[in-house]
Amino acid sequence: MLRRGAGGLAWNHSMTQTDEHGLHALLEQLLALPPAQRQEALARACEGRPDLLERLQRLLTLAEGDGGFLDRSPFGEAAPQGDEPRTPGRVVGPYRLLRWLGAGGMAQVWLAERIAGGFRQQVAIKLIAQVPDPLQGRLSAERDILASLVHPGIARLYDGGVTDEGLAWMAMEYVQGQDLVSWCQAHCSGVAERLGLFLQVCDAVAYAHTRLVVHRDIKPANILVTDDGQARLLDFGLARLLEEGPGGAANTTRSLQLSPSYAAPEQLEGGLIGTATDVYALGVTLYELLAGRLPWDMQGGALATAVRRLAAAEPPPPSRAVAADGPVPVRALRGDLDAIVARAMRPAAEQRYPDARALAEDIRRHLEHRPVLARAGARSYQARRYVRRHWRGLALVGVAFLALGTGLVTVIWQERRAEREAQRAAAVQAFMVDMFRSNSSNQPDPVKARQTTARELLDIGAARIEAGLTQAPENKLALLRLFGDLYYDLGLTDESDRLRRQVVTLSRQRYGEDSPELINDQITLARVNNAISARAEFDRMLEHGLKVLDARRETGSFLRGRLLATAAALHNSSDPPRALAEAGQAVEILERYPDSAELADAQRLLGMGRLYTGDAPGAVEPLRRAAELSVKTQGARGSRLSIYYFQLAQAESAAMRFDEAEADARRALAEAGNGEQSADADRVRAQTLGIEIQLRAERLLQAAASAATLKQALERFGPDAEGPAMAYARSTIGDAEVQSGELDAGLSDADAAVRIYRKYDTSGAHLATAVGKQAQALVELGHTARAEAALQELAGFGQRMKNPRLDEFLTTWRIRLALDRAQPAQARALLAALAPIQGDTRTVGLIQTRRDLLRAAIDLADGQPEQAARLADAVLTRSQSSDLAPVLNVARADAALIAGQARLRTGQAAQARVLLQQALTLRSALYLPQSRRIAQAQLALAECDLALGRPGEAATLLAKAEAIQAQHSSLAAGYLRPLTSLRARLAKRPLARA
Repeated sequence: MLRRGAGGLAWNHSMTQTDEHGLHALLEQLLALPPAQRQEALARACEGRPDLLERLQRLLTLAEGDGGFLDRSPFGEAAPQGDEPRTPGRVVGPYRLLRWLGAGGMAQVWLAERIAGGFRQQVAIKLIAQVPDPLQGRLSAERDILASLVHPGIARLYDGGVTDEGLAWMAMEYVQGQDLVSWCQAHCSGVAERLGLFLQVCDAVAYAHTRLVVHRDIKPANILVTDDGQARLLDFGLARLLEEGPGGAANTTRSLQLSPSYAAPEQLEGGLIGTATDVYALGVTLYELLAGRLPWDMQGGALATAVRRLAAAEPPPPSRAVAADGPVPVRALRGDLDAIVARAMRPAAEQRYPDARALAEDIRRHLEHRPVLARAGARSYQARRYVRRHWRGLALVGVAFLALGTGLVTVIWQERRAEREAQRAAAVQAFMVDMFRSNSSNQPDPVKARQTTARELLDIGAARIEAGLTQAPENKLALLRLFGDLYYDLGLTDESDRLRRQVVTLSRQRYGEDSPELINDQITLARVNNAISARAEFDRMLEHGLKVLDARRETGSFLRGRLLATAAALHNSSDPPRALAEAGQAVEILERYPDSAELADAQRLLGMGRLYTGDAPGAVEPLRRAAELSVKTQGARGSRLSIYYFQLAQAESAAMRFDEAEADARRALAEAGNGEQSADADRVRAQTLGIEIQLRAERLLQAAASAATLKQALERFGPDAEGPAMAYARSTIGDAEVQSGELDAGLSDADAAVRIYRKYDTSGAHLATAVGKQAQALVELGHTARAEAALQELAGFGQRMKNPRLDEFLTTWRIRLALDRAQPAQARALLAALAPIQGDTRTVGLIQTRRDLLRAAIDLADGQPEQAARLADAVLTRSQSSDLAPVLNVARADAALIAGQARLRTGQAAQARVLLQQALTLRSALYLPQSRRIAQAQLALAECDLALGRPGEAATLLAKAEAIQAQHSSLAAGYLRPLTSLRARLAKRPLARA
């Protein structure tokens, strides 16, 4: 015990170092002394006990350093406290606070609703602390990285900033559920269910670890389980990126508030933080989940808990801590689970699992009755695991020896197979080493040897493979496959195709026409060759492969899933309905093989199939899952990640989820350098997608500026640059130019895009989109014959692709062409023939609004101004009050124009002028000054002024419209007729133009 001697405090030497009560009491007495007296008192108290002196010195430093590391926020000042300092209705960034949810040690949490951006979204707002100016930049940078964590097990961080009062805030996904322990108690979860939930958490943490993000505060309170049993990890907003310090190690975070019951020793001692820090907290969480209690005595405050933690020996295993009526039987904990928890909670970070993925893998080994790494080394244990995996057979005494013999035969066969694979790998390695050595020896000049390019080395190696290795066909096949992959990674698709075709030939000779090996090699060939001319050949290959698998009764094999996914990729653009069915079958099969790159690609193809058949909202979820799986299977810097985020953003944009689309487009751009051979193409695609999103969101001037910037950037590739990415860019740039008002430039880019696509996508969805944009430009410029031909080609695509959105686009522009020719009856018939609108509420609302405007324009052209006015008025009202208002700016301007023209024709010129002026104002804000749509509004207003007896104003407006007309090589008749008519009428009043 402690005693106070003549010289002050002293340690009772009959006590041991692990007497944490005495240690805590002595620390409290030291802290009660003035700071200047503590060191002298500490030295006297621990005289003759250097071990105690070192430990108490460390605890004293932690307790008094930095204002108390257990009780301060990351920014130095206390986090906002109190019951409810902010009232509901207060605005934080683009959000309005709705309801106070609670307060923690670092923050207050509010339920809030987004009030900007044109859509409703509930979030959890966390008000953190007052942020000094020097730290705001770092906070913003880290927030951007944390916002990029996109995983089904992580509550997303959407936004953040600093209020006018200096409070940091973060807007996070609002998750409704119970904390992990409470959910398990309420649902009486058994050990398998508890481990299943825990694995969900591990997978989420492992995903963050691949992005060098450490959570640092994992505990059951930060893990919510939803009603459908999905675990969601919260409070990544408190995490920090792993930063490299001067010595290459991760920086310390002594200033970060933590939960001492779950914190790793290095956190309590102010040490270095890494992924193993989260592993420790996961271990404590697993301990509590299995034993029904924490491994530590929780009496006292945070400091007391921390002292006990550091002073105590390692806690007892969960099997000894669980009560008789605990959540998990003792027998289920003994052995594997005790060992796994112990390894996760080892005091030394380097002795734990290195990261969450390794911890999860060991738990999965336990669930699959395989040896766990935490117990590696015990032969008797390995044998018990074998018996546990095969207990049904071995339980039958009569066949026990037979089962054991079969097991030994299987082991021997597996060993021989592994030996062959090892020999093949060694042969490949030897060949590669020899190739490099040959290059050096054949080059008398060592400088030239070092300057040999990767392409040249590949050519040297490929020539040697093709000419030799005839006596080792399996080695030759392995090398041809490898070199085919290497050529493909360098973007040398022709060379890759040449080697892959040799692989198929040798594979057929070696394994037979109906072998799985040949099917696998044919699948790879089909995937690396995008040539249009080869599609029929690959179709035949894949159909034969399906017949072979049918004959083998492989209805759910991995190979069948891979083959169906390849077929979906082959048909995705040319026959979307077929591709959608194939992708759905592939996903159904590959779900049995989770966390595979093949499943990620099948999910991607399923999403694109839905997108290409007009179901954009339904495309989002599989595309999001594809991106998440890609990160899990290929890592955070996978070469396919850019295209996955790109296609996800495409679907989100088409579904009018523009904020999410722009965020994922930025991710696509950030990941564009991962696949080196496609880096330029990925960047061009991602930048182009940003323009496409701006166009869908009707930010036309912004889109025009972005298009001009990208167009200039593309000049570095030269005038003859081609490829699908270039075609996509030219098509979208042309679309932005046409919509904003640059018709001639837009048609030029649209023509270029169609020309390129005809080489790469002769009958696919990409070419269809480009032809549609080309037709739009042709109609606007009055090139009627070419426009009709383009629309006819588009109709052919529509018949094959079964995409209702494509049919809608086609009919819309056929109606506009009919109105341009003054044929309202034909336009009305086309509109009546449209199929009923299908889709989600927002899509239906948007399409119905556009149809109402077409009907109003037809009524106006057909001499029914009253009906036109009613429809236009309804659209005006809807465009101002609907939640679709942000994407109805063009519709609002068009409705005002039609409503004004209709009233002018019914003799209501004064009312008409108000509406027509509104239309001109709206269009002037939407389009470039040279837009024909501005000229159209000017002419309508001029006609109204003339009716009101204001020929001077009319003449001024006519002159402006004529100036716009002069900037275009031609214009559609629908634009020119009112200009010609007004010019003639004003010509009869010569004084009016003076």
